Amino acid sequence: AVVLQGRRGKRFWIVDACVWGRKPDASLCRDLERLGDATGMGQWGTPARLGDALQRRDWEEDGGWRVESRPNVFARDMLLDHGVGGRGETMKPGAKIPHCWEIDQRDAYAYAWSLPKPHGRALATHDATRLSEGAFAAYGPIRWIIREELDCPAPLAIRGEDGNLAWPTEPGTYFGHAWNLEVEDARGCGIEVEPTGQGREWGSSIRTTLWTERISETRRNAGGWGSLVKLTTVAAIGRHGRRPQGWTRMTRQERPGEDLCFSPVTDEWYGQRPSDPPAMTHWHAYALMLARRRVWHRAVAERMAGRRIVAIETDSLVLDGPPKGPVVLRGDDLPGDWSIRREDQECYTPLTRWAIFDDGTGRTPGLPFELRAAWLSEHPPPGPSG
Repeated sequence: AVVLQGRRGKRFWIVDACVWGRKPDASLCRDLERLGDATGMGQWGTPARLGDALQRRDWEEDGGWRVESRPNVFARDMLLDHGVGGRGETMKPGAKIPHCWEIDQRDAYAYAWSLPKPHGRALATHDATRLSEGAFAAYGPIRWIIREELDCPAPLAIRGEDGNLAWPTEPGTYFGHAWNLEVEDARGCGIEVEPTGQGREWGSSIRTTLWTERISETRRNAGGWGSLVKLTTVAAIGRHGRRPQGWTRMTRQERPGEDLCFSPVTDEWYGQRPSDPPAMTHWHAYALMLARRRVWHRAVAERMAGRRIVAIETDSLVLDGPPKGPVVLRGDDLPGDWSIRREDQECYTPLTRWAIFDDGTGRTPGLPFELRAAWLSEHPPPGPSG
């Protein structure tokens, strides 16, 4: 808690510094006040609550907040249990590369959120890999087979045991869940895709752009507190992918054997039980897919133009040279535009890209076979010390 003395008496700020990524000091309080003034929403305790309030306000102006468009429990659980999310690899000390360029998208998640999204009732389908006539989007379980080594990363990402995304290139049979757009990309790469169970299909779409425009303009005009706007943007979207759990007053008789939290202020016990927040889970999953898909498309384009992909991150690519595709000047970029974030710097491949075996050999997941030998000779995997 931070207490500031204002002109009209004391002002009490209750701030969880961890969620804002800052220390709970006067500087954070001033930046939060600037953020509140810029958005017209005042001060909120967490980025997620502020972002949620902004979304609701802007959606009401942008066509109305339609709670009835939430997916049913089956679709929601399928999206939450089997979605791979959007976060990719993060740069960690690994094989050192003397020259690399990083390009990233401006407000990637907010831009994806502004694109048309599935809307209306979620209907059952036994083949989510093909849309019914007039339908907008489908999602469901699939089996996909790579018969021959791919010369580009597969468009169907999988989440590994280490928590990182991977875009396989090696032959094999894989299982997962995917949207119909990802299936179309996969079949275009020669991958065989088959449905393996019941999915869900949405017959219509809706587009909401006002929130993205306002939050992006706020971030563009922000000074040193622009990082708070980015946190608010990501947290607002992330709220729609949360589990339906909430804290409520309970007794030990209601939840015997489970952890409860006692509040000395209210003299009550609190525990978690399932709730049903008005979260647009299908919008969340679809937006992350769109953002993930844009990164994949750019990776394939750079690969076809002769660049090698050092790492694929959440909304950016690390290349072994200047990008071949179009980029705009940083500062002039709009939501969804690609710009150069870092250029001609030393960087490290993530350790998760390397698999070191007992005989000392290694492989680089996500790189085509014909490039792997050259890559390993130029950038050997880290030794036992690193």
